[in-house]
Amino acid sequence: MSKTLIPDEHYSFTTNFKKSPWISNSSLLLRIPIMLLFLIWSLPTDVQLTYLYSMHLFTLIHGLNIIALPFHTLLICKSEIDRMYLIHLIGFSVTWLSSSVVRCIQAVTGNSETDRTFLCLISILTFLHAICFLIWSVPTRILYVRTFHIARKCIGIHPNSLYSRFSMGLVGLFIFWILSNGILWLVKIYCPNVNHWFLYCQMDTILTGLWACFEIYMYSAIDPYKRMYRNGPNLIEKMYFFGGTFLICMSMAMIIAYIVLEVPQWVGVCQWAFVRVVLTARFIVLWYYCLEELRLYSAKPDIEEIVIPEEARVRFDVINLTSIPLEQIEKMEI
Repeated sequence: MSKTLIPDEHYSFTTNFKKSPWISNSSLLLRIPIMLLFLIWSLPTDVQLTYLYSMHLFTLIHGLNIIALPFHTLLICKSEIDRMYLIHLIGFSVTWLSSSVVRCIQAVTGNSETDRTFLCLISILTFLHAICFLIWSVPTRILYVRTFHIARKCIGIHPNSLYSRFSMGLVGLFIFWILSNGILWLVKIYCPNVNHWFLYCQMDTILTGLWACFEIYMYSAIDPYKRMYRNGPNLIEKMYFFGGTFLICMSMAMIIAYIVLEVPQWVGVCQWAFVRVVLTARFIVLWYYCLEELRLYSAKPDIEEIVIPEEARVRFDVINLTSIPLEQIEKMEI
């Protein structure tokens, strides 16, 4: 199933922006701080470094902004898509894309040849990451919300089900991010001889693996019908969980190798690049995953794919006697 086979309202930014209200009245006490955080994050990097770095808020703002968008998506699932959310969605991608372009320009005009090569690699991968987010992740998040709204109508799911299940998971990931930054800060102070870039790569890889497992679990919950009547996770879900577990195990192995052996600098750089490639590819994978979830509501499921739980099979042995006359029931008694 491609974009041409589904209505524009399920994924199109422009179509949803034209049809949606400016602001829905749901969870404004949480959504307004999210938008203020986004506006601060959207400021030029020089301005942020001038006013936020001295107050030790620069890293905190960027960390909060990472979980703000998925948290905003969960809040929107409770009500309906509005223009405030769409502005946050497209503004995040455009700001990310423009900042990556600026970094590319700065990398090309760098002084040192070594720094120029290293910064060019980082900037190009970040630029591709931002491009894929704009092309794939923006319509995917809209499709995620629309598919959940369809599930609410078809199955009668409670609007707060996604928010109540996954909000604390986002908080847990943010706490892990804070702890990892605290470890990096302590190591930088008390262990100055440790390769801090290498340690940062390992923390980043572990967080990416945890995020991958959480993300696919969050996306799989938009279709609880499949969880009940289909046998186990599909191929994409298995790949996602395997990839997240692999990243976590790889990071642990790299830390052990660093303690035992002398790991070259280029190994950490290659690992960082590999993680960025994985993060970029996941936008495309999630798009097709959400299309498959939407297909389950637009087409009848194959009877061979349906697995009936044991508790549902028991109901097949129960006979409804309410429509049978009393005289006929008495004749049936043995």
